[in-house]
Amino acid sequence: MNLALRRGDRAVPPEEAEKILESAEYGFLSLVSDDEYPYAVPVSFAVVGKSAYIHCAPEGRKIDMVSRNPRASLCAVARAETVPEKFTVRYDSAVAFGRITVCSDACEKRFGLRALAEKYCPGLSSEAGAYIESALSRTAVLRFDFDGISGKRNSVPDNLHRK
Repeated sequence: MNLALRRGDRAVPPEEAEKILESAEYGFLSLVSDDEYPYAVPVSFAVVGKSAYIHCAPEGRKIDMVSRNPRASLCAVARAETVPEKFTVRYDSAVAFGRITVCSDACEKRFGLRALAEKYCPGLSSEAGAYIESALSRTAVLRFDFDGISGKRNSVPDNLHRK
């Protein structure tokens, strides 16, 4: 796994890349498919430490691919602002590389779903708890453990003018 960026001047430290990933609203989970084509799917996720929790249906293409090959990447953009007069975009992005485990333990599934609820439904913890219990048997939870992470930022200054 090569984490080096071509544009090293835009690289952010791993700790900052983790914060970018944590603050992103959604990301793209990329998996290895049987037909040797990459498969990327948009996902909701919640970062807890050096892992991200993702929910999905208990069967289907994503689960099949993870079962055959747990290696994956999770890419997210936390901020993007087009700057047309400078022909660029200001952004913060991160890509995590690692392995996915399908959570089989009900306690860990609840933990992952609570992390998702805290991120996407703040202030609704009692309602979320009831919903999680009602959906637990028909929901799969994936734990994506980071082996490495890289981040990139373009903070074009306002006074930069292309010639």
